[in-house]
Amino acid sequence: MRDVRRPGRDGVRLLIVDDSNIVADRLAALLRECAPAFRIVGRARDAVQALKGVRELQPDAVILDIHSPDRSGVEVLEDVKRMPDPPVVIILTNYPLPQYRKRCMDAGADYFFDESTQFDEIPRVLDALSRGAPGGRNGGRTELSVRIIRDRNSWTMRA
Repeated sequence: MRDVRRPGRDGVRLLIVDDSNIVADRLAALLRECAPAFRIVGRARDAVQALKGVRELQPDAVILDIHSPDRSGVEVLEDVKRMPDPPVVIILTNYPLPQYRKRCMDAGADYFFDESTQFDEIPRVLDALSRGAPGGRNGGRTELSVRIIRDRNSWTMRA
C-alpha cells in the first residue's frame, strides 16, 4: 500500500467522494478539526467526477461512498486501484453488509467503515497513515482498534 506521506507536499491530499452534501460537509468539518495535516483537495458527487479527481488531483487518500448515482462505488474502487500508484481508499457506507465489505476488500479497499457507527474512526486512521503507520485492509472496527493500540506502542500516536 502507498505511504501517504509524500515529500514536497503540503500535508496529505484527500479526495471525498459522496453524493450526499450533508455527509461530505460533516466529514470535511471533522477532518479539519481532528486531522489538520490533511488537505481536502477535492470533492466528487459521482463516479465520473471521482475518477477525474483521482487522475487530475492525485490525492494520497480517497474516502469513497459505496453507492454513486451513476455507477457502483465498487466499480470506481476497482478502477482507482488499477491506476499506477493508487491512493489509499477508505470505503464509508450506510450499507455495511458483510457481502459489501467482502466485495470491497476483494476489490482493493484499504479500509471499510460503517457510516453510522464508525464515522469518527476516519480521522484516527488518516492520522496513523500520515505518521507512517502500516496501511489498511482492516475489514472492521475491532481489527482497526487492535492495530491502533499496537501502533501506539511503536509509532507514538495520539489518542
